[in-house]
Amino acid sequence: MDFLKYPFNVQKLGKILVTAVGITSIAWVIYSPYLPKNYSLKEGQIATKTIVSPKHAGIEVFEKHTPHALKNHYSRLFSVDKTINQEILDTLEEMFSDLRSKKCTSLSENILNNIYQLSPTSFNTLEYYSLFLAKHCLEEGVLSTRNLCETLEQKANFLKLSPDQKSLVITIIKPLMKPNITYNESSTKFLEKNQKSGTTITLREGQPIVYKGDRITAQHLLLLHALELRNTKPNYEKFFGILLVTVLLFLLLERYLYYFHPDLHSQPKYFALIYCIMLVVLSMARLFESIPTTPYHLSFLFLVPIPIAAMILSFLSTPRISFLCGTIISILVAISSYFQMDVFMYLFLSHCVTIFAVYDKHSRLGLIKSGYIVGLFNVLIVCATGMMGTQSNLVWFVTNGAIAILNGIFSSMIALAVLPYLENLFGITTRQTFLELAHLDHPLLKRLLQVAPGTYQHSLMVANLAESAA
Repeated sequence: MDFLKYPFNVQKLGKILVTAVGITSIAWVIYSPYLPKNYSLKEGQIATKTIVSPKHAGIEVFEKHTPHALKNHYSRLFSVDKTINQEILDTLEEMFSDLRSKKCTSLSENILNNIYQLSPTSFNTLEYYSLFLAKHCLEEGVLSTRNLCETLEQKANFLKLSPDQKSLVITIIKPLMKPNITYNESSTKFLEKNQKSGTTITLREGQPIVYKGDRITAQHLLLLHALELRNTKPNYEKFFGILLVTVLLFLLLERYLYYFHPDLHSQPKYFALIYCIMLVVLSMARLFESIPTTPYHLSFLFLVPIPIAAMILSFLSTPRISFLCGTIISILVAISSYFQMDVFMYLFLSHCVTIFAVYDKHSRLGLIKSGYIVGLFNVLIVCATGMMGTQSNLVWFVTNGAIAILNGIFSSMIALAVLPYLENLFGITTRQTFLELAHLDHPLLKRLLQVAPGTYQHSLMVANLAESAA
């Protein structure tokens, strides 16, 4: 009788392999933001695509005239220190908070009087442009404060500000600015080894390094290496750590279904449904995360369609399973977005609100209304995360609040559109399906009414009694 066990073992092995591949693919999606971009180029090759700088960086190269000078003067790579940038921006935000409450003591009395006389709209404009100008200058890099005033004036000329406003902005920003260019030792050693001529190169984020069709030179290779775009090895330890977390989360989900929903645990289609929903949401989160955004204002992560997952899983399984799956998605997206706590809070709370909003909703109109409710709660969650993150710019709240409310509205529409397809694909019957089958225009009910009207009326009476008893 051993041959009877063989098909079972093969089937069980197949399920294990499919599960392993599925979990590994999800872990890889989460790990993908940590993958370095490597370009396998050699000197003399023709570039097949345009390569741009992923960050702001400055490369300072000194000329060498003698062997002694070559020994004492060498190329040095500098990069922008984001920690210093954040400290300055936080200090600037705290200053405006103090100005708003009239507790600021870091500015002169004359400047304070001018600021306190501004209207609320003018004050918000002053705050917005001060933060914008400071962030823009810091991202480009501040080597020294010697010519800082001239630099700020040149950049402020591009802003639509009156002379008084421009003067106030520069007066507020200038005392807080400090050099944020730090020495990169590892890349400098590489430059020391390969440098041939002296020059000074400053790269901005998004600035092309190599254009399509250009011939690769030694300088191109040095820049790519300095920006960690060449010969950079992936951190596989991080991947295995993410894979381990993913395995543990899915193991918790499997045990939950085993103990509390054994009827669903015995049906692989529910595992396939959960996996597909998670993979789609995580992939879309990764897509939104990779979209370049306007500095300081916009976060496309508020567009992550986690309400769709909550709605679909609530209808096709149970709200409790949906809650657990939403928690897992929120954790994995937070890991993918470099462990941002505000991202986890937004996704987790939005998922919970969606579960409550769609609970006991059986009609299409009810589902659409739930989308508006979710959108409004999303706005409140965005406001809460912004205030906890010391955001004080009205533009940030307006833009991200609009994204959040659209997320809820469009999620309900998309869920309503794809639910029938998922029901047919996975062979799952929902309450909506029963309601459609029970419609009086259904051909079977019409035939029953014509052929056996007594049975039809009797069935309606029994159904009404059962509904009352329930």
